[in-house]
Amino acid sequence: METNAYRGRLNGPHETATPGLAVSVSSSLALSRMAPSAALATLLAIFSLTLAACGGGGGGGPATSTSAALQQYMQGPQIPSYALGAIGASPTGGVGQARGQGVSVAVIDSEIDDGHPDLRDAFARDGDGNAIGRNVVAGHDDTRPVAQRLRKPRPHIKENATADERRQAEQQIDTTFGRSISHGTHVAGIIGARDNGFGGVGVAPEAKLVPITLFRDHDSVQYNRYGLVDLNNSDLPEWNQRVAASVNYATSRSVFVINNSWGFTWFPYEIRSTNNRASVPYYFRLPNFFLKVDPVARMDLHRRIFDAGAVAAWERAVANDTAIVFAAGNDGWNSETGKHKIFSSPLLVNGQHRAWKDYRNDKVLDYISTESRRVSVVDGSDSVVVPGNIPDLESSYFVTNDRLRGSWLAVVNVNKQKIISRWSNGCGIAKDYCLAAPGTDIKSTFVRGEKQDDGDETNPNPDGDVDDKAGDGYGTYSGTSMAAPMVSGALAVLKSKHPQMTARQAVKAVLCTATELRESGRTGVTKRTDDAAVSACAASNDTGNGLTYIDGWTPSEVYGHGLLNLARALRPIGPTRAAAAGAFGVAAAADTRVAFSSAFGNAAPSQELDFGGLDMFGRVYRFRAPLQDRVMPGPRLAGVMAMTAAPPPVVMGRGDGVTTLLRRSTNVDSAIGEGGVISYLGARSRTDLALVNRRTGAALSPAALLRQGDDVAPVWESLAPQARDIIGTSSDWQMAPKLHAGVFFSRATVAAATQRGESYSVRDYGVSSRIGSRAGGVEARLGRMNENGRFLGSRPEGGYALARPTRSDYLRLRASHRLAPGLSVGAEWLRLRARVDFRHDGFVRDMALDARAAGVHLAADDLARDGDRLVLHYGEPLAVTGGVMRQTSVTGYTSSGAYRATTRDLDLAVRKRHRMAQMIYQRPLGGQVSGFAAAAHHRNWSHQGGLTNNLVMLGLSIEH
Repeated sequence: METNAYRGRLNGPHETATPGLAVSVSSSLALSRMAPSAALATLLAIFSLTLAACGGGGGGGPATSTSAALQQYMQGPQIPSYALGAIGASPTGGVGQARGQGVSVAVIDSEIDDGHPDLRDAFARDGDGNAIGRNVVAGHDDTRPVAQRLRKPRPHIKENATADERRQAEQQIDTTFGRSISHGTHVAGIIGARDNGFGGVGVAPEAKLVPITLFRDHDSVQYNRYGLVDLNNSDLPEWNQRVAASVNYATSRSVFVINNSWGFTWFPYEIRSTNNRASVPYYFRLPNFFLKVDPVARMDLHRRIFDAGAVAAWERAVANDTAIVFAAGNDGWNSETGKHKIFSSPLLVNGQHRAWKDYRNDKVLDYISTESRRVSVVDGSDSVVVPGNIPDLESSYFVTNDRLRGSWLAVVNVNKQKIISRWSNGCGIAKDYCLAAPGTDIKSTFVRGEKQDDGDETNPNPDGDVDDKAGDGYGTYSGTSMAAPMVSGALAVLKSKHPQMTARQAVKAVLCTATELRESGRTGVTKRTDDAAVSACAASNDTGNGLTYIDGWTPSEVYGHGLLNLARALRPIGPTRAAAAGAFGVAAAADTRVAFSSAFGNAAPSQELDFGGLDMFGRVYRFRAPLQDRVMPGPRLAGVMAMTAAPPPVVMGRGDGVTTLLRRSTNVDSAIGEGGVISYLGARSRTDLALVNRRTGAALSPAALLRQGDDVAPVWESLAPQARDIIGTSSDWQMAPKLHAGVFFSRATVAAATQRGESYSVRDYGVSSRIGSRAGGVEARLGRMNENGRFLGSRPEGGYALARPTRSDYLRLRASHRLAPGLSVGAEWLRLRARVDFRHDGFVRDMALDARAAGVHLAADDLARDGDRLVLHYGEPLAVTGGVMRQTSVTGYTSSGAYRATTRDLDLAVRKRHRMAQMIYQRPLGGQVSGFAAAAHHRNWSHQGGLTNNLVMLGLSIEH
């Protein structure tokens, strides 16, 4: 059976640039300039790379002997391929911690040197150290090159080799004209060469490779270069059986990716150009699929390249969550740089396609540009338009099988300049699921052997070096065969980073994140790679017209979706949601944060709180929850002055034993704020009604000390610096000569409790009792504060959002005692307990918070002259003293690939309490003029450890 199996370009100019990499293959352009004997020698060199006998490891295990040259090469340094950087991978393979670990990749190809130092750890092995794989050509599980197999065959293989294989082995051992082209070994190294400090390194250096021998890696002169040209070919059933066996074996090994660097050209017809060259017609071949004018017939032909068994195998693999990667072929059918060989003599004899060996000496007349043109078929068929980009039919097979669509990728080859190789096919009909990847001059592993030189200096490559040298275990190739494993390795890296990712998701990820490569003459919008555009692509459903891009961008006929960008594919795609236990998204990860009020100080923000989020593919990413703290603003001189000049009450009326008083101010910094307070005083009762537009909080202002014995400051003043739309009422009844009881209620819109500055509503209500007078007695308030969407002024968002308003119950005690006329002491104590109900219980549990405030003061009236007042105070503002926010989220994966949930506790208790010592002295100076002096010392301002504030103020106030 003769096949055109290789998808590595074996007739492009390739040379090594590293000591120890001694592979040079001459350009086929030279064929048009050489004598027939020289052309023959060149062609033999094109398809033959020298392989010397090498030490065979036991049954394919680690080699027991290594050539001196290879040992020297193993001393390092490791030289990565330029292609790793081009696709966004690390110079040592993978990206970060994602290196292909835990992922299996099937390499359906030729034999592989599984004992190569860069590959020996890339394979799963049985108890005897043999690489686990399948040789569907020979019908056993030894996937090494035949020369290695015959040196030390595996004991369980009774028929070690056929006579033909023995002849091939002898040719391989005879290093004068080595016959191995190291195709499978080279492809395997691109995917999974180990990061071991020497040689090269693969895209996924920790992936496990499953070697499957579909075709033999030996004397390519025996191959019919154009192989299976007709669906009636007698070899086709056997070939399909091999394909089915290969794919079924890969599926049995639970691989995530199947790499296919092979395919056929399917050329049953030759084309004679409608334009003569110097009045001489020229001939070339075109895949028969594109000669069919009838679309139904064309699709039927495409559908039949695989028989039922092979199709079932492919469909089974895809159903088993496997991505299929195919090389797009190396026939030069691309409209950007593509060149295709043309011949001066017909390639058909009596309508029969000649074997490749029969026309290998034919002169290559030239190369035709593969831009679209109208050509005629020799047999007289109607003229057809030749597409400018024609991928191999295998690589585009998903076009005629919807069950494979979405899991099947075609890959074209670009060079270091990110331009498609002139030998590479373009994406063409495969463009909806086609990528570009580096495949030109790729250094990778070769079958090990001594370097040899046949001494034929008449056979130079363009740089004058002999071209039949074989690299001692390493070499350079070009072709879509080399580009395809770049993508296969990238898919393995994606899977290793995110074990829950499906093959279809991985395929979509690399397509949507690919970097556009724009061919000449392309117009229209440019492919966007911002989050919105990538998300839109990833969220689209392919209904037969491909993935949908924002702004209507469509894939290129040449490059498909563009250049593989592994780094971008690994970043989150689509809306990323904070993930609760059970791996379900609860809220946008970007919005999951907490802005804390000053009651928490910097206790919580000084800690790190990570959580896991899932992108639209269910991939886990770690996020750090933004935690902001609030520093309360210090008192302003204008505010202190406004508070020291408290407006006197105005009698509005008297009647029925009730006196109505009004206190009114237009200053937001005053004790009242911008608004008024109406008081109704009865013989044994008092009711106050406050209607205030705006008011500045004064919990940290020394002027607030002048209110001692008067109004009770609301709790919100300890959380926020300002409020508006305040409505409040309180009633007090005398139950006995020294016993009072009351109720109170207030509602306000509080602002700037956090750095975010937004407003929220607060309700405060409860009951009170007092023994004695306000100036000398004990008062207790039992209250509840309800905060809408906040807890103690803090704003939780996203995954931390609240299910209902926070309920904070508190007990507030105030006591004062007269020590002597004009001299009194007092104390205040507040304890609060908040119950916080979070909306997403699976992400963050409900919690309880404890907070406290305390202070003592000494007040002296008429100290130096009548009407003056001195107040000394020591206090601790409201601070959270206990509380833990417990969060559980998906933060990674277990060793089995399942989601792993992590619980984190955030201690919310303040570590450094704000402590303050304050003094204010107020004295009338005569008439409507009074003066004041204030001083204060604050340690750990706003509960921020080490933040100290000192305050000194002097002022005059004039009432008018």
